[in-house]
Amino acid sequence: MDQKTLEEIRCSYEELKWMISGTPQAGATNSDVVEPVSIQQFQEIVRHLSRLTAQDEINLDRFLISKGSFHGHILVGTFRMKLMSLFGWLRQKYFPDDRLFGGSPDTVITLTQNQVQEVHQQMVVELAAATALKAQQFKEGTTERRFLDKLQDALKGVKSAKDLVETVLGIGAHLGQTAEAILKILPWT
Repeated sequence: MDQKTLEEIRCSYEELKWMISGTPQAGATNSDVVEPVSIQQFQEIVRHLSRLTAQDEINLDRFLISKGSFHGHILVGTFRMKLMSLFGWLRQKYFPDDRLFGGSPDTVITLTQNQVQEVHQQMVVELAAATALKAQQFKEGTTERRFLDKLQDALKGVKSAKDLVETVLGIGAHLGQTAEAILKILPWT
């Protein structure tokens, strides 16, 4: 790779540093959804890097944010994960001596814990969106609609997969639904 291309990659790398530092941690703002302009800027960086690294046959499409997978929304935490993943890949591939985040074990553990929490939050948002869409298929007052409405409200308090299963079964039992009936109503089965 020539020096000019490496310098252009370095510019994108530095731009990612600024984006990471300017993106709040999940839950640190009133809005947990990323502004479209930030997503667009990130997408442009990924496409630019793809053009720069094409001669090395490196495909960076995995870092692009797919609109369909997030129902038109992306959480701040998920966005930070994308930023940090691309940044980490660039650092490892082209700038291994650069250390923005220190690299101590505590930092790695904290980042991993934050990533798990952010994935959980994104999962809850996606489940809530799917539940809301599925609820529209049923008339008000039907058992199915009441189940989905209660589930949508309860998803806000779900902290783990175990909580999710207990919540689903608890609401189903409260409404007199069997496990088989619940499986037919759930939007993600």
